[in-house]
Amino acid sequence: MNASLEERVKERTQELENALKVRDEFLAIAAHEFKTPLTPLLMQLQFGRKRVQTGKATTEELLNAFDVGVRQVRSLTNLVEDLLEISRLQSGWFELHPETMDINDLLLDLESKFKLQLQRAKIQVTHHLKEEIQGYWDRKRLGQVITNLFSNAMKYAPHSNLTIVTNKVNDIMSLSFTDSGPGIPIEKQKSIFDRYERMTTDRSISGLGLGLFISKRIVEAHGGAIELESEVGVGSTFRILLPLKTDQGEIVES
Repeated sequence: MNASLEERVKERTQELENALKVRDEFLAIAAHEFKTPLTPLLMQLQFGRKRVQTGKATTEELLNAFDVGVRQVRSLTNLVEDLLEISRLQSGWFELHPETMDINDLLLDLESKFKLQLQRAKIQVTHHLKEEIQGYWDRKRLGQVITNLFSNAMKYAPHSNLTIVTNKVNDIMSLSFTDSGPGIPIEKQKSIFDRYERMTTDRSISGLGLGLFISKRIVEAHGGAIELESEVGVGSTFRILLPLKTDQGEIVES
């Protein structure tokens, strides 16, 4: 009995130590992520103030400073929203507001908004879209999932080809993003959808490690699933499977 109790104490102690390690790593990453947009924001504000004080400010300089500031504030807003989303998920449930929609319309609309960023990342996008795939889904929530897939492709697989495929088999819609990037090691694939798990330890690549965790919960709240297939040196495929219909007005527990 004593031996068994001692073993349980050791296991619990190890769990607490691992939890503290994860917390400390997350805090370090979060501090870095918040500091990254704050630094150029502060610099642009100081620059603009100094130019105005000396009477040397031009309209073009101030507009550029404002543009940089707006981009950094948006980055901070996205970070805060991710943290708030985790809080909502941890509360045990969150609401979906489904509507009849076409997944291709949402996909192409979001892609157009990422057009310049995809070009900067030198990503060539190819489509194979099945026409008129309508379902009863939360447009905003699925937009979060697709945005995360675009974002991950640009961060982790720049200079690659990105193939996007939509299909419908019986009552299931599938959406897949396949890149020709570096791929994800098999040991990393097991935890890639965990909270605070990042696809790389490189601090120069932004992210809190929340995107895929949140995406998985959103997809599962719709009664679907998200899958990963990846091979190092070949690329990765993220595939979303969703039922075409859910009960109207249903509040889905996560």
